[in-house]
Amino acid sequence: MATLAVNSKSFKRYGATTKLAPGSSVAFTWPSDPATVTEIFVDKPAGAAANIRLELVKA
Repeated sequence: MATLAVNSKSFKRYGATTKLAPGSSVAFTWPSDPATVTEIFVDKPAGAAANIRLELVKA
């Protein structure tokens, strides 16, 4: 599971996704602020190794 947060350089939150599981997606408007900071949070339960790929696509 992964979450993407989009913030200003002073970390004012513009928006964030919910927890995304592999195969899920979400659409949102990217802020016009040129100093945008992104944070990616990954949650993995205990157990076998796993991987996840996040992809940003301009629509």
